[in-house]
Amino acid sequence: MDRRGRKKITYYMICILITGGLFLSACGVHMLHLLHLMQQQETELVTLYPELSRELVENAEYYRAQMWKSGALFLMGSSLVLGLFLIGLFLFLKKRRQLEMEDTRLLLEEVCEQLEQFQKGNFKRSRFWTEQDRMEEDGVWLRISELLRELGMFYEGLREQLVQEENSTKALITDISHQLKTPLASLRLSYELTKTENLTKEEQQEFMEKEEQEIIRLELLLEELMQLSRLENHMIRLNPVPAGIRNTISGAVSQMLRKAQGKQIELQVELSGDIMVMHDVKWTTEALINVLDNAVKYSGTGTTVQIRVTRLTSNVRIEMEDEGMGIPEEELYHIFERFYRGKVAGQQVKEGAGVGLYLARTILERQGGTIMAKRKLTQGTVMVMTLPLAGDT
Repeated sequence: MDRRGRKKITYYMICILITGGLFLSACGVHMLHLLHLMQQQETELVTLYPELSRELVENAEYYRAQMWKSGALFLMGSSLVLGLFLIGLFLFLKKRRQLEMEDTRLLLEEVCEQLEQFQKGNFKRSRFWTEQDRMEEDGVWLRISELLRELGMFYEGLREQLVQEENSTKALITDISHQLKTPLASLRLSYELTKTENLTKEEQQEFMEKEEQEIIRLELLLEELMQLSRLENHMIRLNPVPAGIRNTISGAVSQMLRKAQGKQIELQVELSGDIMVMHDVKWTTEALINVLDNAVKYSGTGTTVQIRVTRLTSNVRIEMEDEGMGIPEEELYHIFERFYRGKVAGQQVKEGAGVGLYLARTILERQGGTIMAKRKLTQGTVMVMTLPLAGDT
């Protein structure tokens, strides 16, 4: 029973007492009125019949005594009934209060049991109280139930997050080991051959060049892994600010220009005017370099990579279209995963660790942007990226 219920019962009891008191008072007043009428009648009859005055007085006294007796019995009976009713009501409320306290004890035991389950790591178990329970104490049990449920969900989510991070760390270690295994094995083989075989100067030079390539590959891989680790552990904080997208794209193109010229690949940029975009210039440039590097890496000699920039309603759309080997349809949704490399791409191009597009996706998404890959009807791929426009544009 809540406080409002107890107040209501108290109000009813007071009303019953007042009503009973008024009723008994009214009965007493009515009896006095009747006695007064009998007294007047006795006086009138004695005046009219003086010879019968003795008999009339005796009769009047007899009836007055009977009336007093009846009135007293009535008042006593009414008071007894009212008292018994109030005692019964009191015992009923006391018993109900005891039952409520027992229910409260049981509910508190449920709370303790739930907390013990939390201690044991069982966060999914949650006891939902009935509507009657939820009405107790102005909804306090409803609040407790909701808090326990939310607490269980929070800790269950936290545990799942820890499990995911642990699995992610294990997968990262496995992937790094796998990525380092190939260049290290190549270096070891080259070293063993150089050490044990009688090689000519030309052959030694060839092995040294191969060792240099593997060392460069290791350095690039370690640099990518360092960036990946810092980004995933939030050691790198992106700071999107309103800035023109032209300089960002120009910075990415200028850093990739030498590599593109080495394969005689032409980089074309279509941007009629500058567009103010919310982005971190440094890391967005890094993301565009990774996407552009991917396009140049998997494109043939003498091809073209086009970069088109279009302003939309709330964001800017950046398209990078190449004329490379293309991406099989079943791999379109996997190329942005960490360390993923397509089967054909991995066979034809040894360079790369499958980290660039993953880093690009992470950088863009943390700034409210997106990235996706589209297949062309002919040979090649279109990478479509978006970034939010600045608020004042």
